[in-house]
Amino acid sequence: MDPVNRAIWNRFHIKYNDTLPYKAWQGDRIALAQFFGEMGFREGAEVGVENGRYSAHLCRNIKGLHLRCIDPWTAFGRHSDADMERTYQNARARLLRFGVQFIRKPSLEAARDIPDGSLDFVYIDGLHDFDSVIQDIIAWVPKVKRGGIVSGHDYVPIYQYGVIQAVDTYTRIHNIFLWYITHETLTPQAHSWFWVK
Repeated sequence: MDPVNRAIWNRFHIKYNDTLPYKAWQGDRIALAQFFGEMGFREGAEVGVENGRYSAHLCRNIKGLHLRCIDPWTAFGRHSDADMERTYQNARARLLRFGVQFIRKPSLEAARDIPDGSLDFVYIDGLHDFDSVIQDIIAWVPKVKRGGIVSGHDYVPIYQYGVIQAVDTYTRIHNIFLWYITHETLTPQAHSWFWVK
């Protein structure tokens, strides 16, 4: 087992007899941000920032992080352009002190501007339907360097969500046999998913 996966097993208390995905017995998505910091990651992207709460956790837990905050902040579902403009301004106010880079574009458009192999991690939390999630994974995996981490949010069985199906499909097709979900206590089913590239 490579050193990053070994560190994951130790940090998140992974058990050998679990089935895929391997489930953390300890460690939520805040612990995942802390783990990125412990690994010395400095170049990251969050896709689907909304109000910037998780971006702030990433910045607080990773010293010297250069974080690309990617979100179009435009109308979708029941959210109007005006709603999303307020959300964007809230995110800016929350994150300004961290010096993040705001990229106000759709995920796939933003991915074209990021060089392949330039990121230590990506955290995908954009639209949650199957097509959007699988396209985000396909677009962002090449941006992560070897030994970096591909991750995302909401590995949860909710009606009209396709996160579970998209992540399961991608890992199965690409023969990824070591991948994980976090142990969430505040939102018990809203696991984050991740693997080492």
